[in-house]
Amino acid sequence: MASEPKKFDFVTVVGIAFAAMLMFYGMTMRGKQQQAQQQQQQPGIPPAQAQAEKVVTPLEPAPASEPQAAPNVVVTGNYVEVSFDQTGAAIESARLPGVDQDAYKKDKKGLDLLAEIEAGKRTFGIPSFEIGPPNKHLIFDGAQRRSLDQRVWNKTDSGSFDANGIRTITYDLTITVPDTDPKKPPLENFTVTKTFTINNNPLGANLLGGNVKCDIKIVNKSGHDVECSYRIYGPQGILLDGPPDDPKNGGRAMVQAELAGHSGTDLELVQLYAAAAKAESEDGRKVSCTPDNLWGALKNRFFMTSLVSLDPKQLQKIVATHVQGPLQSLDKRFSEENIGIIGYRSVFTLGDGAVRNDPYALYLGPADDIHLDAAEVAMQTPEPYSMRSAIQFYDMGGWRWPRVDWLARQMMSLFRFLHKFFGSFGWAVVGMTIIIKMCLHPLQRKMMISMSKMQKLQPELNKIKEKYKNADDFETKRKMTLEQQDLMRKHGANPVAGCLPMFIQIPVFTALYGIFNRAFDMRGAAFLWIHDLSQSDRLSSLPFWPGQLNLLPVLYAILSFIQTRMTPQAKTDDPQQEMNRKMMAYMPVMFSLMFYSMPAGLVLYFAVSACWGMTESWYIKKFLIKDIGAPTAPVTGAGKGKPVAATAK
Repeated sequence: MASEPKKFDFVTVVGIAFAAMLMFYGMTMRGKQQQAQQQQQQPGIPPAQAQAEKVVTPLEPAPASEPQAAPNVVVTGNYVEVSFDQTGAAIESARLPGVDQDAYKKDKKGLDLLAEIEAGKRTFGIPSFEIGPPNKHLIFDGAQRRSLDQRVWNKTDSGSFDANGIRTITYDLTITVPDTDPKKPPLENFTVTKTFTINNNPLGANLLGGNVKCDIKIVNKSGHDVECSYRIYGPQGILLDGPPDDPKNGGRAMVQAELAGHSGTDLELVQLYAAAAKAESEDGRKVSCTPDNLWGALKNRFFMTSLVSLDPKQLQKIVATHVQGPLQSLDKRFSEENIGIIGYRSVFTLGDGAVRNDPYALYLGPADDIHLDAAEVAMQTPEPYSMRSAIQFYDMGGWRWPRVDWLARQMMSLFRFLHKFFGSFGWAVVGMTIIIKMCLHPLQRKMMISMSKMQKLQPELNKIKEKYKNADDFETKRKMTLEQQDLMRKHGANPVAGCLPMFIQIPVFTALYGIFNRAFDMRGAAFLWIHDLSQSDRLSSLPFWPGQLNLLPVLYAILSFIQTRMTPQAKTDDPQQEMNRKMMAYMPVMFSLMFYSMPAGLVLYFAVSACWGMTESWYIKKFLIKDIGAPTAPVTGAGKGKPVAATAK
């Protein structure tokens, strides 16, 4: 019997259709993944932007007439040294020749600020250049052909500084865009020129650092109007402030980005550290204001370099990006995570035969109010750019603390005045300490008198406590507390008076911590055996932990312990209060351990404070508190013993 041919039932049809859909989906996703991988390999453009582009016209190979790349042009001025790379017409490295690489050793080696940390990323490079309608939408992204950063530009160098201290280096490149039909003539023709201007004149008297101006000129020779835009690299990482073998200087190294723009009359600021630049989305690491985007700055501990848009309306946004050098570099300054700055040029229409000039500048120098104000004057910015807003002496958790910054700036002004008076920042610290302690003397005097009274009143306070020792209800305990408070109020004693001077000094301590960690004036400031007030005093090296002998924290612990013993302490039978008293007695030892690796200037402040405190305690006990050592009446029972009132002026 012949077998009947099989028929496809409904379930079979649906199964085949579902399998076909899975195969199609798999092939589609595999193709998208391959496309995404190719786009991620493109150094000049993010994958999301590459997917959005519809038409990409390939650029012809580099012409045979393209020059061979010559060695870098190194321009060495009195205040900055800059190395220009003909490939990409960009700044490969920059340094400050008049600054110590290691401020502790005063080595006179010069300080490196910029370098090509991540291959292919150099300051003032143009990783992408876009030409819009009416013909094609072209992106020079380095994927199918070399980007402008990979081309060798024609170079013209003035060769030396002129009579006005100016040296110029010009790079130009001609771009031709072929038609999709190779038999037809090129469609577009453009010339891009970068003119670098280095001014050998100082920013001002006794100021370091300087500016490098970069004017980008684009000429349209295509025969029709086009829309153009590009991206420009600002500093691509800033090297840590310190020698290559130990740039962290005891762990206080930092790399931080500050982006700024004007939104109406307000200055918008975005602050980022290297880890945030790696993790945040673009919205979290950009400043995009209406209508002006001004500058993007990178800071290490004491120095700053920034991309400044001298036409505040030419950049539509400024973005911070992650930069990573070789992890196994012998130079440890390269192996740390870093940040780069990229400016996005707003789209502009360029008519046939028209020329567009975009002015930029690069600041290289200390992160200091005086230097940055002078830099703005030298750049001839069209409006106040408020570059000093990039400086902050204290931050916690990525948040700015404007009141602490304000206090630190006022104290810094006083430091500079005292430095002019004494000729030394070390003596300025001593003078600042005395001024602060004199301002706090009324509180300290009140505290010591109150503690002395508390000490004399302790027997009577214990009697009240003994009277209510069996109290177990809230109302009775409240009555005991009111009686003790009434007794202390009658004799002018305050148990919390000892905390007030300490709490008032917290903002002062915070501001001082910021000053000695980030104020440029303190870098390399010497005093007595201290080589650098911004680092630990390092009296000698040790073959065991902690690796070095820092004398100041030890002196501080000894002086503070003596000061604590000289301060009146109210003895009590309460075990908890007695334990607290003993903890306060040994607190200097704990603080000395905490201060051990902190900047010497900060520890010097506390050591001088302890010396002043000893003198102050002696004076108050000698002249303001009478009968400080008189015995108090013993507590023998109810009705026995009389309160002894402290007599003080």
